[in-house]
Amino acid sequence: MAESTASPHFREIHRVAQVALVMGIVVMLLKLGVFFLTHSVAVLSDALESIINILAAGVMLYSVWLSSRPADSDHPYGHGKVEFMTLGFEGLMILLAGGTIAYEAIQRLFSPEPIEAGLGVWLLLAVNAINAALATFIYRRGRRYGSPVLIADAKHLFTDVASTVGVTIGLGLVWLFRIDHLDPLMALMLAGLILFTAWGLLKQAADGLMDRNDVPDQSAIAQILDEEVADGAIKSYHKIKHRHAGPFMWIEFHIQVDRNLNITQAHDLGSRIEHRLEARFGHAKATAHVEPALDSEPPVSFPAAAPASPSAPRPPAG
Repeated sequence: MAESTASPHFREIHRVAQVALVMGIVVMLLKLGVFFLTHSVAVLSDALESIINILAAGVMLYSVWLSSRPADSDHPYGHGKVEFMTLGFEGLMILLAGGTIAYEAIQRLFSPEPIEAGLGVWLLLAVNAINAALATFIYRRGRRYGSPVLIADAKHLFTDVASTVGVTIGLGLVWLFRIDHLDPLMALMLAGLILFTAWGLLKQAADGLMDRNDVPDQSAIAQILDEEVADGAIKSYHKIKHRHAGPFMWIEFHIQVDRNLNITQAHDLGSRIEHRLEARFGHAKATAHVEPALDSEPPVSFPAAAPASPSAPRPPAG
């Protein structure tokens, strides 16, 4: 049985989070430099999102550390849920950034300013190449180590990369055709993309905190139990439940076994299936509730309350 809810890859995940924080600061400073060079509100919007990346990376670093702590008397299921809280915080920060960008873009739309876009286009391309490499690195490590918070941060960075591509294209068009109104319009489009990303992260955080059922995981559990039924090891099963706490997974289920098995045999059978499920999901804890299988005869139904006998004495009126 699994004894700790801490990820076995904690050190690797922590190092990746540190890289994300340091490189986030570098990318943000480079984008701010491009803004001061170009005076583009779209570039400012892009830099603003990078500031949110830094805040998110800092909170991610803390959550990775906290989620690695083992279960204790106050937190018997461990601390993995903090990763979903981190996703919610990141979603709120991105929501705030999107709203700020939309406000600044609308202001600039009615009061356009000249844009110095020439060198800024090439600088943004270089910065975006760095950001794309960082996002790819974090995503691959998140998939390898089964860390939802790393994967979420990488997806946010990929959104940042896509938005920077749009800003770069817009800046190039402003530079070529001198269409200054295109700059705030690109910023508005960027704000919409950022708000959509924020909604996705907030939904993922809510699903994790409320233990929303994961359909692929549910199907994988049922497949293993179906195989046990087909092999004749158990008669049936029901009440499958599972939930995630960061990279850790909790599984509960009821199995019905031959009523002629003794306690030791039934326990060993349940333990074998638990181990099989834990091996399937890697970092997991499975708990089986063993019940005797029902007879072929339908169970006797007892009424909730017996009807009163006609001969029973009645209480005096009044």
